[in-house]
Amino acid sequence: MEGLLTLQENTHTKTRIEIPLRAPIDPLSWLIGQPAGNRIYWSDRDSDMVIAGIGVADEGHPESIDPKKHAGGRYFGGMAFDAEGATSEAWRRFGSGHMRLPRLTVERHAGKGLVALNTAKDTIGLPKGVHAEVRHSSVPPQPVQEWHHFPDRKGWNNNIHIALDEFNENEMEKVVLARLSRLKLTADSDPFALLRNLSADQGPTFHFGFELGLGHAFFGCTPEKLFSRSGSTILTEALAGTRPRHAEPMRDRQLAEALLTSGKDSNEHQHVVQAIDNVLRPLCTTLHRDRSPSIRRLRSVQHLHTGFSGSLRNKESDISILRALHPTPAVCGQPTDLARKFIKQHEPFQRGWYAGPVGWMGADSACFAVAIRSALLWQQQLLITSGAGIVPRSQAEDEWDEIDAKSQPFFSLIASS
Repeated sequence: MEGLLTLQENTHTKTRIEIPLRAPIDPLSWLIGQPAGNRIYWSDRDSDMVIAGIGVADEGHPESIDPKKHAGGRYFGGMAFDAEGATSEAWRRFGSGHMRLPRLTVERHAGKGLVALNTAKDTIGLPKGVHAEVRHSSVPPQPVQEWHHFPDRKGWNNNIHIALDEFNENEMEKVVLARLSRLKLTADSDPFALLRNLSADQGPTFHFGFELGLGHAFFGCTPEKLFSRSGSTILTEALAGTRPRHAEPMRDRQLAEALLTSGKDSNEHQHVVQAIDNVLRPLCTTLHRDRSPSIRRLRSVQHLHTGFSGSLRNKESDISILRALHPTPAVCGQPTDLARKFIKQHEPFQRGWYAGPVGWMGADSACFAVAIRSALLWQQQLLITSGAGIVPRSQAEDEWDEIDAKSQPFFSLIASS
């Protein structure tokens, strides 16, 4: 770790020391070699920014922290899908929300590496137990002792039929229903080693991992941005409507064309587009969106995508933007209140941070993704959650298959014993 030392200070009691690296190292491989318990990871979808961090310089609920008190530092974390809902035992440590400023980070920006220390002025020093080595070994598939879906196939079909009846009888137009797959492993696993295997060939995605204790971490590769902000400029997107990928190029193109021309998927996508437009337009002096959806391709699935860009009218806080945009119809439904109520009544598990905002906040910028394509590692269990948008023409079997396709990257991390 060679280079010049840069000291950044502000009027508060926080200091950031940056040491540029002569040659960048892989932050995720470095992170896997560090002591477990308090590690974070973020890899941006739209740039070369990758950050791995250990230790705690500051932390708190997203609504209580102030990133401006720490010049140059970023707080990483997220919030629950339903901040006012009940918290299951598996999610208790994560709670309704948590953000952390790591004590030490290894970062890569535009091909250049650096090490940064975030600390109070009177306690400059490295966290205990820091390891210098970088580990590149791969992780074999993990043996599974038990495997259960919640709801099971029968319960899923029943929920879909109830939702279809609800569309006919009430004003609900769409609801996103999720399935939890609980895999009991036969051995302890490093969540960041699993994330490294998961990250391979996922296409344009945000990679994230938040560890809040030994063997207790939330991680994933999500394709969906909630919003990013730089100064007064805000970017967001609608991502809804899904088809699987196919290894044969012609068949893959046919699936994409079927998605673009599907009335059911177009209807689902437009719910999200209109909801984002309604929320952002009052907050922006200008707001632009793509004229028509395009295809966003991932490894196992492809989605309809519409991008938005705008200029914020006032200096909106990142928390107020989060409140305005979350949850979108892509992870909840339309109208939001009716869909949220339906989810509470019929999903047989607590979502926790699944489908909630995850990302980072800095002094004058922020980026949050939607925590889909994610899993919770807890007590030698891998809890994989995936959802599907249900609209009047939905078929239970098709939606179950869609969830299988979305969960496939996680299933590939493990193998039956």
